[in-house]
Amino acid sequence: MLSKGLLCLFFVGCALAQEYADDQTAREQQLAPNYARQGYNPDIYETARAEPYDFGFQSTDEFGTIMNRQESSDNNGAVRGSYGYTDPFGVFRHVDYVADEYGFRAEVKSNEPGMGTQSPANVQIYAEPPPAGVIVERPYYHPHHHGQAGQPG
Repeated sequence: MLSKGLLCLFFVGCALAQEYADDQTAREQQLAPNYARQGYNPDIYETARAEPYDFGFQSTDEFGTIMNRQESSDNNGAVRGSYGYTDPFGVFRHVDYVADEYGFRAEVKSNEPGMGTQSPANVQIYAEPPPAGVIVERPYYHPHHHGQAGQPG
């Protein structure tokens, strides 16, 4: 008799579990966005257009460093912009960039100490000498010593 009672409880439990699972699936389908039930629709996604935008700012911090940024895009998703800074000593970096169907390209103009003129990837770098009075420290290096930079090992 006990085994029949346990068997009966087992079947009731299975039925309740199945009913709960069916309710859960129905709730998930109700909450799912309409596009998820319909699947991929190329008419919606292939005709989406980029929204043009334009923004920019310039600010000066408490030390006198001027920072700026400007960026805009067009209907095709091409982006053009620039950003940079000039510190109170006259050290600056200015970057102009474009990202479009031809890829990303940038032009960097700077007089930061240690900056060299080079052209990695699609970036052109134009280095100028640092302003007078800006100290350029070079780390001490000796090939046979392993001390910290600036100190003999």
